[in-house]
Amino acid sequence: MNTQTAMLMLLTLIQGLGAGICIDVALVKLPARHHIGSIAYANFARGNDLGNGLKVYPYVVVGGGLLIITFTVVAYFQSLPSFILHPLYVAAGSAFGYLVATAKAAPVMWSIRNTPDEENILKTKLDKFARWHVVRTTFQIIAFLALIWALESTPNSGIDIIFISLLFTTFIVGLMAGICFDVSLVKLPTRHRIGVLAYADFARGNDLGNGIIVYPIVSIGGALLLIASTIIIYRSEHTELLYFLYAAILTTILSFIGTAKAAPIMLSLKNAPRDEKILKEKLDRFARWNAFRTVFQMITFLLLIWTASKF
Repeated sequence: MNTQTAMLMLLTLIQGLGAGICIDVALVKLPARHHIGSIAYANFARGNDLGNGLKVYPYVVVGGGLLIITFTVVAYFQSLPSFILHPLYVAAGSAFGYLVATAKAAPVMWSIRNTPDEENILKTKLDKFARWHVVRTTFQIIAFLALIWALESTPNSGIDIIFISLLFTTFIVGLMAGICFDVSLVKLPTRHRIGVLAYADFARGNDLGNGIIVYPIVSIGGALLLIASTIIIYRSEHTELLYFLYAAILTTILSFIGTAKAAPIMLSLKNAPRDEKILKEKLDRFARWNAFRTVFQMITFLLLIWTASKF
């Protein structure tokens, strides 16, 4: 493996996590404010975005974007082939776009730290943040797809069914890895800052709100695409890729075992009493199973990145 491929793999990993985080925020986390109210959501955001989020998001989003732009500039001056440079241009342009959007969104979120708990003021700020976040998410997704495209591209590769199936399988699995990553490192630790009662209220609007639709679609969709890609490659001449895909199917099964253990705990929060001890026990158990799920989801994503690099 050369340095160029290794760097593309790293960028794809970081960008996938960033895209997954952004999708989670755009489709699940931010809409939760309509269920629990702007004041309760702002309280959550102070412990989430302004808690562990300050330790994770800048490195994944800002750091990832700057790495893409830097790598593209270096690739240009090294005169890398056009089949790699063209998707890199798209990725770098998109990275610039989401860095600009982040520069607009971040100060709005930072300002919530000292904003009084007034519904109208917080609603205005959160709505403004949500608009810029949609822009950021769009560019983040485009950059992620472009990097997978660059990773798969070779002098002899064409845009065939294998190329497309691997691209979208890696994309969807990467989004789920980013979602799990965010839940484990940022979202769940928020309960230690705002308390389990407030976190449980948020979870009812998040995981049991849009999450109950988005999370199954992404996780099951990724698994189905993985199976489809494996069947397609099994019937092709690229059988050397099957070992990585078989391993990815195994880690996906293990990830689903974690989901099967975690999901009932989260669903039980819907009717759980507002008892701090009971809620703490449930959320701690959910966190353990989510960590289990996250590990295997990340391994699946890494296996697919490796497979794409070998295509």
